[in-house]
Amino acid sequence: MTPAFADRCLEAARSGYRYLKRRWSENSDGPTCPAYRADGNAEIGRHARMFAAAGMLLAGGEQRFRDDFEESFIELQYDPSYHHLNGFAAQLYLRAPAGDPARKRHLRERLRVLAASARETAAGTLRMGHALPLGFDRRRLHQEQLVQRESVPRRSGGERSRL
Repeated sequence: MTPAFADRCLEAARSGYRYLKRRWSENSDGPTCPAYRADGNAEIGRHARMFAAAGMLLAGGEQRFRDDFEESFIELQYDPSYHHLNGFAAQLYLRAPAGDPARKRHLRERLRVLAASARETAAGTLRMGHALPLGFDRRRLHQEQLVQRESVPRRSGGERSRL
């Protein structure tokens, strides 16, 4: 990626965020296929704003994006999906150097709790002799792996130290 292309991408993201801010109280998932439409759903609107703020915080590191993330924050309760963007937002936030350390600790702990719950549910399902739905356990386990990986200290060059 060239610096010029990166600058164009960041400007496009800023333009999209300005558009969103002008419509901050709208609750829409945008023009998607009819099976996924969620217009008017306030929770979906907050999830989308939380996701956008986390992405911009990661890209730009500005305090206003951290504030917008907090304003739109919805506690993690589900696997990330097209109707539950806050899990994806949390994963972006954890990578943002400008993110609040206390919020990051909270997100990591919440993801650990959700991963443990998924493992317990999966183990119970297997003990009863039932098959797991495809992908059931993988998403939460992946979240936990991300949390563990993000918990490893980084060196100044961005590499993870081998403590």
